[in-house]
Amino acid sequence: MRQLNLKTILILEDEFRLATSWQLALEQARYAVIVESSFDAASNALQESEIALVISDMLIRSTSQTLAEKGGLSLLAFINLHLEKSKRPPVIVISGADASMNIDKHAEVMNARIVLKKPVSVDELVEHVDSILGRDDPNES
Repeated sequence: MRQLNLKTILILEDEFRLATSWQLALEQARYAVIVESSFDAASNALQESEIALVISDMLIRSTSQTLAEKGGLSLLAFINLHLEKSKRPPVIVISGADASMNIDKHAEVMNARIVLKKPVSVDELVEHVDSILGRDDPNES
């Protein structure tokens, strides 16, 4: 039997059900997936694991549910400032924020590969991931 060498995707998302649906779809598409719900855990995962791609919600709620804590923009800044250029994974930013927040512009300036607006279908997400990671056939490993 052939040993699979799955590419690892890091998801930063604070909505459990959404993160779980993305995780299941990506695992079904033969990716390894790490899901984190905080900036600190996601930045640690980036330093400790070989991450091929990051999917990040733009706004992550703090435990108090009143203030947004570090989210997608902070993670993009962390990647750009703390990882060697050759080790910087591409990033897909996903946001439910309204257009007045100019999320698209901020994310593009910080080198996000794609900015998607919630709701995002799992099929659309997997297509973007496959495209970025150079996979035409989802059965490839």
